[in-house]
This record gives sequence, structure tokens and C-alpha cells, in this order.
Amino acid sequence: MRIHLKINGRDTEIDANPNEKLLDILRAEKIFSAKAGCGKGRCGVCTVLLDGKPVPSCRIPIGTIDGADVTTLEHFKTTQSYENIANGLKKAGVHLCGFCSAAKILSVHELLESKYRPTREECLEFAERLSCTCTEKNAFMNAILYATAFKHDRDGMKS
Repeated sequence: MRIHLKINGRDTEIDANPNEKLLDILRAEKIFSAKAGCGKGRCGVCTVLLDGKPVPSCRIPIGTIDGADVTTLEHFKTTQSYENIANGLKKAGVHLCGFCSAAKILSVHELLESKYRPTREECLEFAERLSCTCTEKNAFMNAILYATAFKHDRDGMKS
């Protein structure tokens, strides 16, 4: 089956079994920021943005997303949103292990897109949902709050 996707801003046509998982297609395309983890969509290390929303690529059959827009961490790193998040992580002294980077960064992006000013409690609750323990929860919560401030500064809004 021929599948048309936009992967990291590039129109791509793939000949694939419709049940093949998006993660496997990305690996074949030499895109490795989405890691192979639990294979059940729980650990989050295979996270990508699918039409702007974070999803576990290990659970997405390629045949269900014809015409979709897929953004991986490699491409997301070229955005201002990434810069805000990276600056927030740096200011909070948070260093991600690398295995969970896509899950944490792309999920924070969604949080910042959906909430103008997330509260400390919302940020802590959010931090507790992410499975990798490479970062201390309160430090990660602070990173989200700093990223929010950087986003507001960039957008010319009052934090």
C-alpha cells in the first residue's frame, strides 16, 4: 500500500504494509529520536508529533495515517518552541538522559500549547505522569514553568 506522509516537513511516499507501525517506518527512514521501548505505548520513548499531538509511534499503524504530518524530535529541535523548552530545562538544571527526550520535550510542547500559564500543581502532576526517572520531578516542574516564561517573553506576553 502506498502511504503519503509529511515527515519533518518533507513530503514522503512509502510503500508499506498498512499494519506496519509508524516507529518501524521512521527507523527505516533513518530517524532515530523515536526510540523502541515497551512496544505498548506506555513508556513514551517513541513519541512523535502526529498532526501536532504527541503520540506513541509504536502503536500507530501506518495505514491509518495516510496524509498525516509527522514531526520527530530531530525536526522539532529547529523550532522556537524547542528553544523555549531547552532554555527552561537548562535554567532548571535538568539534563535528560536522551532515551526519554522525545517524550518529555514533545509532551511539554503540547502542555504549553494547551495551557497559557500552567500552575505549579499542573506542572508537577504532568511531571509525575512521565515514566523516565532521569530527572527529579520538582526540577522538571520548574523547567516547565521556566519554559512557559521563555515562551511568554518570546511572544511578547506578560508572564
